[in-house]
Amino acid sequence: MANKLKVIEMEELHNDDRGIIQRLTEDEIYTVLYITSKAGAIRANHYHKEDWHYCFLLTGSMEYFERDIGDDQETHKIIVKAGQGIYTGSKVYHAVRFLESSSMITLSPRQRDEFNYEEDLVRYELIQ
Repeated sequence: MANKLKVIEMEELHNDDRGIIQRLTEDEIYTVLYITSKAGAIRANHYHKEDWHYCFLLTGSMEYFERDIGDDQETHKIIVKAGQGIYTGSKVYHAVRFLESSSMITLSPRQRDEFNYEEDLVRYELIQ
């Protein structure tokens, strides 16, 4: 998956004088999270055994890092800006460094209570 790393552009589904409607995904989603991060903050540095997620940046910008499990070579990096998103599959090391204060929405198909989240998570320091 890491070699297919790309930003998801949020496409306008409908636009009229009231504003726009954008489709984020049509996947089945169980959990929706709103996350804020300060400039310089690092999040993730882990992988999920089964879970996957979409992250859509509402404000700010971030560096997103990803590497396939078992690949000890290159870690891929992409810059994500407000109005863009990124998909992270299961069994993919990933980490985020926020370049400025940012806010995002994360969509996941699994329950994200503390127990279920920690059971599916494997911590791994991809970046410092």
